[in-house]
Amino acid sequence: MRFKQRYFLAVAVAVAVAVAVVDNIDSGFSADSGLALFFYAV
Repeated sequence: MRFKQRYFLAVAVAVAVAVAVVDNIDSGFSADSGLALFFYAV
């Protein structure tokens, strides 16, 4: 169970970083839509 929690945390951090990078590259893509995509994927 602990491994799954660490894996989920790692994925969440990776997604957050990816969203931040994309948000910096393309200002038209908001962080809110990134979070929406993240929760939709989960």
